[in-house]
Amino acid sequence: MNFNPKTFKTLEFLLVVLANVAAWLLAVVDYMPTRYAVYATALAGAMYALSRGLAKVNTDVKDYWQTTEFWVAAASSVPAIIAAFADTIGPTTYGIIQTIIVMVTGIMNGARKDPAVATGAVPVVAVTGMNDPDIPDEDWGEGDNSNLADAEDPLTPEGPNLNPEPQGDPPADDDIGP
Repeated sequence: MNFNPKTFKTLEFLLVVLANVAAWLLAVVDYMPTRYAVYATALAGAMYALSRGLAKVNTDVKDYWQTTEFWVAAASSVPAIIAAFADTIGPTTYGIIQTIIVMVTGIMNGARKDPAVATGAVPVVAVTGMNDPDIPDEDWGEGDNSNLADAEDPLTPEGPNLNPEPQGDPPADDDIGP
């Protein structure tokens, strides 16, 4: 699993932790109803997934379950589940909360993936040069891009080549229009 300890130092992660701690402390001391703490937790989790997804647009190749977005969304769902079983929130509210969390995290999961990888046009190995079980890590040299040679549509430094050059000679001036 690719674990990046810098994730826990991001402003987004700090804000989601602080929002959840504040909401639940206020609920414990009866300063606000528990259902509002559930709402705050769900909203903070969804906004974390949104902000991290936008920060990683077209750059992340990790499986979704390996990201903090997934784990924060899962953790944000737990209070809603508990509150639904304790009749603190109704089933409709529970459904809305879970729908929002799943929709935001699902959309951001799609946004953070490189389009060529997400559609399967280029294997993840071709983009990252990692996670290929057949090639030991020590075989990858510094700056070695030989793994891109096998990809059908390798990525250019600017991203996937969505506008390839036309093949063949350009049309002559007398071939264009009247």
